[in-house]
Amino acid sequence: MRKTQLTITYNGADISKAIAPYVIEFAYTDNAHGAADEISVTVEDTKDVWKTGWFPQIGAKLTALLTSSESSRPGADQALNMGVFSIDSVSTSGPPDTVTFKAVSSVIMTSLRREKITKAWENIAFGQICSEVTSKHGFSCFYDSSENIEFKRVDQTDESDLAFLKRLADEQGMNIKVAHEKIILFAGAKYEAKAPSFTVDKNNSLIKQHSFETKVHNVFNACEISYFDPDQKQEKLYRFVPQNPPAAGHTLKINKRVESLAGAMRRAKNELRKANKEQIKGSLTFAGNPLYLAGLNLSLTGFGVFDANYFIETAEHSCNSSGYETSLTIRKVLDY
Repeated sequence: MRKTQLTITYNGADISKAIAPYVIEFAYTDNAHGAADEISVTVEDTKDVWKTGWFPQIGAKLTALLTSSESSRPGADQALNMGVFSIDSVSTSGPPDTVTFKAVSSVIMTSLRREKITKAWENIAFGQICSEVTSKHGFSCFYDSSENIEFKRVDQTDESDLAFLKRLADEQGMNIKVAHEKIILFAGAKYEAKAPSFTVDKNNSLIKQHSFETKVHNVFNACEISYFDPDQKQEKLYRFVPQNPPAAGHTLKINKRVESLAGAMRRAKNELRKANKEQIKGSLTFAGNPLYLAGLNLSLTGFGVFDANYFIETAEHSCNSSGYETSLTIRKVLDY
């Protein structure tokens, strides 16, 4: 029998045992790109304990650790350390009275997402931009790309630092994740090319529910973008067509000129990936497993035409009276 234990600290103090009798549901959402990780706690409050002395304070620091163990296999614990979060909203409802407090990765509560900045960045690599931005706000950057992405000039115009980094990440085919008090930037194509971390067999796994969807609307088989040729001193058009393009689709045209042929090659591929990445997608719900995380790849078997490798976009781990579940949002990896 599998046992799950949730450990929560509030401003450094372990409150797990004190709040355990009140907790109705706990959920952790792990995102691979674009959105901060989040935790949500719903507690019963029929005696107004939480609306009075225990009312959660906005900005308070939370940490959460989920440990799952199998009674028949002592020592084989699986742990999910979710990192540091800051409470950013508290709501109440009833009857019966409940209080729900939500917290986002603590990095998000800084001026990183609030302060609008205008600045020109010149002759600089993307990794250096990330390092300068994060160090300014007092935390770190993890940058992982096999390409050296450099800019002659890039403008940050009335944008928060987080919005600026996300825009550049989208344009350059990078994923941006805010977690564990750091900004994580990683190349989408590089991570999708990694071997699957695990295999899910429809007939042998602990799947509770599954769904899949494939579409042809807004799917493209090529991408075109203009670039400036410094030798010939003229604008040229670059067209990217992947080795195995979708059978149906049109040409995606990017109405923006880039600085060089190398930039056009990179940007055209990234824009096509961004447009086509949800051509085949799905969702899976399992008995809870702390090892299922956003940013990993999995392999599906037993699902017919949907058998393939998939990238995990989001992983939600939730605990309530029904037990511990993990729900994944996935999309088929692209081979370009």
